[in-house]
Amino acid sequence: MYWRGYGEVWGEGWLNGQSRLIGESVGPRVPPKAFIESYKFPWGEVSEASAVEKGPGRPPHWEMVFWWTRKPLISARAIIAGCLLPEDISPRAFLRGIGIGGKSKAAHNNPPLYRFDEVELLDPFAGFGSIPLEAMRLGLKATAVELLPTAYVFLKAVLEYPAKYGRRLVEDVERWGEWVTERLREDPLIRQLYDDDVAVYIGSWEVKCPNCGRWTPLVGNWWLARVKGEKGYEKLAWMEPFMEGDEVKIRVVDLNRELGNNAVKNATVSGLKVLIASKEFRVPESNIEARREKAVCLLCHQPIMQVDPRTGRHYTEIKNLLREVRERLEGYVKYAIKTYNRSLEQDSITSLARQRLLVKVKVKNNDLEFEPCTQNDQEKLELARKEVEKILREGDPDIPREA
Repeated sequence: MYWRGYGEVWGEGWLNGQSRLIGESVGPRVPPKAFIESYKFPWGEVSEASAVEKGPGRPPHWEMVFWWTRKPLISARAIIAGCLLPEDISPRAFLRGIGIGGKSKAAHNNPPLYRFDEVELLDPFAGFGSIPLEAMRLGLKATAVELLPTAYVFLKAVLEYPAKYGRRLVEDVERWGEWVTERLREDPLIRQLYDDDVAVYIGSWEVKCPNCGRWTPLVGNWWLARVKGEKGYEKLAWMEPFMEGDEVKIRVVDLNRELGNNAVKNATVSGLKVLIASKEFRVPESNIEARREKAVCLLCHQPIMQVDPRTGRHYTEIKNLLREVRERLEGYVKYAIKTYNRSLEQDSITSLARQRLLVKVKVKNNDLEFEPCTQNDQEKLELARKEVEKILREGDPDIPREA
């Protein structure tokens, strides 16, 4: 196992005053008592770093592939290292060595101060490969086993190809990525669908309210940005719905724009309440509770709950219903989305749900700017949907189809 490269360079004496020669081999044996078994193991710091890694604000390339049970890399790294290092290692040196707390990083090619030779790691259920990846980065020989075909392909990309091709793979991905990007920029449909200055769109489902018959968005979280730095909040922004006729419109509340960055730094945020210099702001409450299969219409403020798919009748109370009716009931939101999916295949089916764009996010001068989406943005979404339908009908071999 090779150290240096994750944290600051450790000076001699990092093992409780006992210096080791650079590159000294400990051999394949495991220490009598590993650091992970010690009461000094920094579980709190590792857990906190893992939560940060799995939280928001990650680099864009992290979102390219979503794997449901991906383990945080920092936790895998800490567990492997903790199993192999002796119990008398300095916790501070350990945290720096795995990249927690140190602001500067040492070169990857530095000679290791501590390593294990001939140590191998086997992960028989490797999934996305977090554990064997960190084993490889620490210098171990890793073997990953996985039965799922999709996960196996990911393991080839995460573990095998980078180790096999190294820098050449980086250069090839960069070159071909630029080629694909240029071809997309030349495509007239892509130019029509995407604005150059928009980084991402934020949207939600809308359902037709069974009480008033109007369309209401379903929003589980109205926050757009709640970014906290070392000296207070750096960004506070959220969406607010308002009614215009029979439609729900969206406005953006950006406190950095309204009050300035210095005022935002001194904000106190408690749940959905924001307090700045004795002025109070309220973020709207969610109008959908997925687990309870309950929503609230933003126009008539009535609950949206259960529906009988056979009759289409909506129910908010089910205790006194006949048993056979209760057994047929389904959450209205789930049922509405089903009608949307069926309507894509059968024109005769009327959809009770539709997709709605709410806010578009732009990046300017390393800062986020939020703007409500327009009808033009919504029309682009509809055009994109129709183009995808067309590609699926034509049987494009590059588009996967689930059976």
